[in-house]
Amino acid sequence: MKSVKLFGKSVSVLAIAIVGIISMGMVSAALLEYYGKITTTVTVEQAVLLDGEDHTVTISETVSVVGGDVSYGADHYLRNNASVWILVSLDSAITNGNNEGLTVYPEYKLTPSYGGASNVGDEDDIHFYFEPRTWGSFNKVSFDYNIISGNARVPHVNMWLRSGDDEVQLTTWNGGNPPADISNGRATYTRDIFTLLDGAPVTGYDGWIVREVRIQSGNPSLDPSPSEDVQVVYVSNVEVNQLGIINTIELPTLDYANVPGRIVGFRLVYNAAFDIEPDTYTIDITVVPVGTIDESGVTIDGVVQ
Repeated sequence: MKSVKLFGKSVSVLAIAIVGIISMGMVSAALLEYYGKITTTVTVEQAVLLDGEDHTVTISETVSVVGGDVSYGADHYLRNNASVWILVSLDSAITNGNNEGLTVYPEYKLTPSYGGASNVGDEDDIHFYFEPRTWGSFNKVSFDYNIISGNARVPHVNMWLRSGDDEVQLTTWNGGNPPADISNGRATYTRDIFTLLDGAPVTGYDGWIVREVRIQSGNPSLDPSPSEDVQVVYVSNVEVNQLGIINTIELPTLDYANVPGRIVGFRLVYNAAFDIEPDTYTIDITVVPVGTIDESGVTIDGVVQ
């Protein structure tokens, strides 16, 4: 067998060939680290915007309140840019000043969305979420209202009963004044006055689930509402079954009810006791994510309700 000198030593040609083959295999293995690679840059924006901005925005407003009186802040709005409905709560906390004697809470604005030059608007509404329960265990819903302009109709209530894939809409008003107990700007609707949307009595739905109350302005018997029925009204302090205040609201998608760019408006109410301590108060209002709603139901903390 032939040999050659390599680094001053005699080495067979066959050995060199074998080492060369092994080396080629090692080089090939080192080169093949992956079959393909895509590098992307992803910019993530949060789903809900407060006054058109993301979580970096802070509501700043200066309000003068007299003891024993109520003052109102400016209008703000929430916009849901996601493709599913989102549940949020608006939580308030006094971070500076004596926390006794001053109550701050959101008041939600209902105003029609106008279309074209016809000067008529689709009804506006706000959806409040509460713990699901059977229709048979539902008793009443109450809320405060504050009519700012337009027709003096008290806002009315719609609810949805669900059983599997089936859904039935109930309403408290099919035209005219709503059949509600009204006292000092607070309306109360009881289970007995709810009817099906076509006016039929609500019977035979025990066991169906209800989880949402929808408060509407305008005239539900005429949609869109004519100009004489258009109104701007604020609602707040919603109670269901007298189990406490409901502060979880549903933010629809932008295309809900065919109203492009839909937003949920609100303002802050500052209610000072007559014997409140004079001071400068700092109040933080936080928009807290709660869950989502899609075709499969309501998801809160990963659990479908």
